[in-house]
Amino acid sequence: MKLTFLIVGNLKVLQTLLHQLQLETLH
Repeated sequence: MKLTFLIVGNLKVLQTLLHQLQLETLH
């Protein structure tokens, strides 16, 4: 159960990082 939680948390972190990279690329 905790493994799934960790995977979901990592996906959210990756999503945030990708979003930041996209913003930096646009600017």
